Amino acid sequence: MKHFTTREAREMLGISRSSFEGLMDRNEIGFIRIGGRRYITKKQYDEYMKSIENVMVEKPVANAVLESGLVSRVNKVLIGLGKKTMSPRERDLIAALESALAE
Repeated sequence: MKHFTTREAREMLGISRSSFEGLMDRNEIGFIRIGGRRYITKKQYDEYMKSIENVMVEKPVANAVLESGLVSRVNKVLIGLGKKTMSPRERDLIAALESALAE
């Protein structure tokens, strides 16, 4: 059974340690314990990726988010933190918002 350390999994997702620990604490991504450490199996990682790909953004929600300036503020924060590129998850969210508005 292929498994990843929490570090490997969070690096693949492009998120911080605290964000990844939050996902595990909220049971949004499954994990197994071996000794005192947590690992994510390939199946658990794939299930999490499928769950976030299936999130649908409705047009009213997309409008509200864009009108609030939230996306702009998030990008400014990311740049301020020295994160010059977005993770695949962040790009997907912005693409979903733009797609919902185009309909």
